[in-house]
Amino acid sequence: MICLQQDNTMIYFFWRFIGIVWIAVAWLCPWPAGAALNLDETDHGRYNSVRVDRVLNADTIVLENGETISLIGVRAWGEPPQRKKIERDEYGFVIEKRIHPEISREEKAIMFVRELLEDKDVRLEFDSAPTDEDYRTMAYVFVIDTEIFANVEILRRGFGDLHIQPPNMKYAQQLRAAYHEGRIYDE
Repeated sequence: MICLQQDNTMIYFFWRFIGIVWIAVAWLCPWPAGAALNLDETDHGRYNSVRVDRVLNADTIVLENGETISLIGVRAWGEPPQRKKIERDEYGFVIEKRIHPEISREEKAIMFVRELLEDKDVRLEFDSAPTDEDYRTMAYVFVIDTEIFANVEILRRGFGDLHIQPPNMKYAQQLRAAYHEGRIYDE
């Protein structure tokens, strides 16, 4: 009985020692900050040429691999427009409605960004914080063929509002200048 009690005590201390060592190792070797996103310096190369699959709104795109990217410094107006429901008569023919000649500024913005980015190869550049408080990946977007800085061009044309949040300040001056130019262009 005495031997059995000593064996249990030794096993207890052994596992306690292993637990302490494991906690010490975990504390001394924490996960890198960008581990969940895989956005360390060596991984940025995969964003040198990516294709934009679709545009969700004036400040959000979806890449060909399904990844959603928010444009740094740009805030879109309102909600993206929904597809219009097609109405049909009793025979299945489309009922054509009178189209209002004015297009909302939100629709104009989305049409512009689609023309600028959709089905184009782009280069993404990240700033200090690769994600925002809602864990959306944020980047500066450059169209490869034309060397257009998309974030700046959207603001310059007046199709979005300026939204600069520290620590992402790399191109803050260019974004501010484009926004001011866009306000003049918009009027």
